[in-house]
Amino acid sequence: MEINYFKTALSHHAKGNWNKAKEIYEHILKSNPNNYSVLQNYGPLLCQLKEFKLAKIVFERSLKINPQDPMLLYNYGKFFHDQKIFEKAIEYYNKSFAINPKNAMSHYNIGNIYLTQGKLKNAIKSFDKATVINPSNFYAYNNIGISLKKLGKFQEALKFYEKAIKINKDYVDGHLNYSTLLLSLNKLDLGFKEYEYRKKSKIFSDYLNYSKLNIKSPIWKGESLEKKNNFNILRTRNWGFNSVYTLPFSFDRYIQMQGHFKTKAESQTFLL
Repeated sequence: MEINYFKTALSHHAKGNWNKAKEIYEHILKSNPNNYSVLQNYGPLLCQLKEFKLAKIVFERSLKINPQDPMLLYNYGKFFHDQKIFEKAIEYYNKSFAINPKNAMSHYNIGNIYLTQGKLKNAIKSFDKATVINPSNFYAYNNIGISLKKLGKFQEALKFYEKAIKINKDYVDGHLNYSTLLLSLNKLDLGFKEYEYRKKSKIFSDYLNYSKLNIKSPIWKGESLEKKNNFNILRTRNWGFNSVYTLPFSFDRYIQMQGHFKTKAESQTFLL
């Protein structure tokens, strides 16, 4: 009976029915408070629910039962990571990796912490370790690109963005980072060609929030840009909106006039 309850809880957990999963986990733990399989899943669930005080109690109880479980140590690292207690997060990610050196996510998450802290060289080293363990980790390549861009190494950043989208051609953030960096470096023909990926993605419309931009002329929906007239350009700086304006001539002419519309590397240009 307990096994069936546990399987039901796991199913609810996986489907995002977190409160229902929590209810069942707690029901099992009332009769068997040291059920390690339940505790292993209960702690991360409480983190998802932002119930960190109770999660800490659960993790500490779990560690008394099995202090050498690499997944438990990894999840405890994530517990601290979610609360931005970065030194403790790195400590437990490293403990997890020491036991299971095949877990690339430990280094990937450490890289994300360093990226957040602006320790860009350390971030690159951690992401690089993650890609050595798992060469298909396109997220890590993308984040190396982000780190290099912040260091002003734009050409190198482009190469890592390219690696990311080569591994996963449907990786939206990779296409976004690659195309907008091309545009900001004034590589407009290649940048806009790559930017046509946007028609497949919802991320752009959500990010730009068209309704608040008060754009009256037609919005580009991914059709060919050749000889297209009257399209909108959104210019932003450091990801803050600056201005939206309409160019009353074709895309071809825009490419010809690219010298007139040069952008700085820290700016972004969006075709609307």
